[in-house]
Amino acid sequence: MRGLRFLTRFSFICSLLFVVCLCIKAFYHTDATENVGMIGGTVIVLGYFVSPVMNLAMSIWFASLLLSKKQIPVKNWLIIATFLFLILQFIVFFILPA
Repeated sequence: MRGLRFLTRFSFICSLLFVVCLCIKAFYHTDATENVGMIGGTVIVLGYFVSPVMNLAMSIWFASLLLSKKQIPVKNWLIIATFLFLILQFIVFFILPA
């Protein structure tokens, strides 16, 4: 269960980077990706590509633990934040582009 705690924290950090990516997209009005730099590229990859996958995996893992009535060794606010970030990502990726 130590792995679950680590992955949940990593997922939360990626979700925060997702919010940073949304801010970059909102305030940085250019298509030139070469101006982002190495750290900006890492933020974009972790925020846009890794974060939705991690949040979906964590939500499925939490649901499976809940259904099997096992103890979840993660704080409740972190579980709720993971699920809320997953909903936000669903809205940004599937509803807003239409």
